[in-house]
Amino acid sequence: GKGRYKVESPQGKTNLVLDTGTVESHTCSSRSHEEPSTLEKWTVGWGFTSRCDLHCPFCYSVKARNSLKNHDVDLGSAEQFLSHNGRQIAAINFGTGECFLSRRFLRLLELCREHAPTAKIAVTTNGAFANLKGSAISQACSCSDECDVSLDFGSSDLHDNWRGKRGTWRRAIEAIELAVGHGLKTSIVMLGAAQTLNVENIQSLMRISESFQIAIRLNLYMPTFGD
Repeated sequence: GKGRYKVESPQGKTNLVLDTGTVESHTCSSRSHEEPSTLEKWTVGWGFTSRCDLHCPFCYSVKARNSLKNHDVDLGSAEQFLSHNGRQIAAINFGTGECFLSRRFLRLLELCREHAPTAKIAVTTNGAFANLKGSAISQACSCSDECDVSLDFGSSDLHDNWRGKRGTWRRAIEAIELAVGHGLKTSIVMLGAAQTLNVENIQSLMRISESFQIAIRLNLYMPTFGD
């Protein structure tokens, strides 16, 4: 399936956007003569999948996702990108869709460890991380460094209504418990919008973060206009 890799410099400036259909043309061949220690390190924001099991009213990609036949990036293209560029990658953050809904994702995490062994790997989840069972949990945790869990309200009813599915708040809490319990660096990711940015809600989320001794990251909601 089609996918895009956004590659950023350490200063946050986007330098490359790689499409899986043409990934072989972005192998940084002009630097092949350089020693690994002299190569510039990159942070990769990776939208591996378009899968999602929620129904958020603010979602900017629901129409595009529903029209796709293939929801995941092709693993062959992903491995090719990693094998060519792994030593130049300092960190990878998986987001956009819900990666843990893809049966291919755990294999991709293994490929990241194989080809970019020094990269810090973070995954953003709506809580589906808590759906993993048995050896899949160990596999995900051994190949990840950080788990960032989306939680927008301290109230379960408000969060479930906001995300369009009952039980979403409870699953997010279980995902936090699972990540913390397995020693992953963990944070709450809060969507900042008019509905969430009030003192009572922020204080409620802070109480949750304090109970787990984890941080809260605030992502301000920005409307898009199809560009």
